[in-house]
Amino acid sequence: MDFLNKSVAQLRDLFQSMTPGARLTTGLLLVVVVISLAYLVVEHRAGSEAYLFGGASFSAGELQAMERAFGEAGLGGYVLEGGRVRVPRGQRHQYLAALAEHRALPYNFGLYMQKAMEAGGLIRSGEERREAIEFATEQELSQIIGKMSGLEWAAVFYNSKTTPGLRPRAVATASVTVKPVGSEPLDPELVSGIRRMVAASFADLEEKDVTVIDHRTGHASTGNPDDPATPADDRYIATQRYHEQHLEADIRALLAHIAGLRVQATVVLDNQWIQRQEKIEHNPKPIPIQTVETESTRTVDQSAVGGRVGAVAQANSSASLPPTASAGPTEEETKSETQTINALSSTRTSVESRGLQVKRASVALLVPSSYLEQIWRQRQPSDPNAPGGGQPAEPDPAQLSQIESQEIAKIRAAVAAILPDSQGVEDKSQLVSVTVYQDIKPEPIPEPGMVAKATGWLARHWTTAALVALVGASLLFLRGMLRAGGTAVSLPVPAPPAPEVEDGETEVEAEANRHLGRFQSSGASLQEELADLVNEDPDAAANILRAWIGTPT
Repeated sequence: MDFLNKSVAQLRDLFQSMTPGARLTTGLLLVVVVISLAYLVVEHRAGSEAYLFGGASFSAGELQAMERAFGEAGLGGYVLEGGRVRVPRGQRHQYLAALAEHRALPYNFGLYMQKAMEAGGLIRSGEERREAIEFATEQELSQIIGKMSGLEWAAVFYNSKTTPGLRPRAVATASVTVKPVGSEPLDPELVSGIRRMVAASFADLEEKDVTVIDHRTGHASTGNPDDPATPADDRYIATQRYHEQHLEADIRALLAHIAGLRVQATVVLDNQWIQRQEKIEHNPKPIPIQTVETESTRTVDQSAVGGRVGAVAQANSSASLPPTASAGPTEEETKSETQTINALSSTRTSVESRGLQVKRASVALLVPSSYLEQIWRQRQPSDPNAPGGGQPAEPDPAQLSQIESQEIAKIRAAVAAILPDSQGVEDKSQLVSVTVYQDIKPEPIPEPGMVAKATGWLARHWTTAALVALVGASLLFLRGMLRAGGTAVSLPVPAPPAPEVEDGETEVEAEANRHLGRFQSSGASLQEELADLVNEDPDAAANILRAWIGTPT
């Protein structure tokens, strides 16, 4: 704390000893130094440049519109980096204003549909409203598809009509024109996804009626599998390519530790789309399915019925005589019948299987020779006495050949484990071909020299360098001002006459008083005057100090 108080006191004395102009200049320099240091700290933390819209990535069409807006506004300090726009931090508001003025702001999904619903009010007819919604849907789909990975832009067109006649039918078609990034062809899976998305966006549109066109090559991909426009639309080729791509991806993931590995898979499919099988087997032993039993009973009575025998019965008399029955034999007959219906037993088996299944899958692998050399170097023991870091510079061909045989066997076994079953092949490792190729290492790119690095650094941070230079110059100038302020200009003062020696005063005291009078009349600082006196007359300086110390207060 005492050190701080002394430093403040010294600075206060220095400031008070300055002229008014020097004080003003010193204060202004202090303000410049403080502001410059604060700016450097803020600039270092936040950076001199910033990305628009939080570093969002934009499509090629949006970037072109932004560049046109910046050009018309006269702004040229932006940089395009991988779909992002980097601008000077202090001018970010100017770039945003230019985008808004020239209608080049990034698109927000749903904007076209919102405008279509709000425009027109209540005076629009139903047909006009439907057409406005269809147009807005086209614009929305164009923006959404254009932002998909691998595409620069997209344009969607939709048309529908109702056929005349007794049975009118709605017919709808759509086309999607896309431009891929670079020279890569359109991914079949992306084409299929685009087709399904567009078909799902219109109620009367089917997937087979959507055509996707590659703007760069002009190839059209239809959605009708029975009439493919390109080989990629063929069901067999598309399924075959799907299995090959997934098999190659699995192998690359399995052998990801091999840098420079090349994989090519070949898949053969069953050419039947749907296969149905029905098998019926009959059993030679019949099985009764129905039994009918019939039973009937019949009784026969042979006794005779007649008049009375004798004279009384033969007499002529009007009285009627009751008939009499004569006893006879009785017969009873029972009849039983059983009827059985038999049928031959049979077993019916119906099997329906999906076609285009993998019948055979083979893989060709190319392994770089640098991978074998890397394994050889890892296996070599280090020798501190050997030149070149303790390891031989060139590998042994015999050892490389042995490592090659071992690694090829390992790779075949690993890849065969993930191959699908192939018809007629028991050992799937026979379907894996591994070849070692001599990879050519590219020459290293020369690093930029010190001049190029310094130039690039100054181009990016010239404002920081200029501020550092300004701060340094201000500090040097302030240091000079402080030194000048602490040294007052001493004017030549005529030496006072030698004082007369008073009574009781020795000559030494008179000389000390004469030098004390010099200090009181001179405009120089006490410290410098005392230093000059010590250099000129050490004895007189000692007498002055004795006089000061011995002077009563």
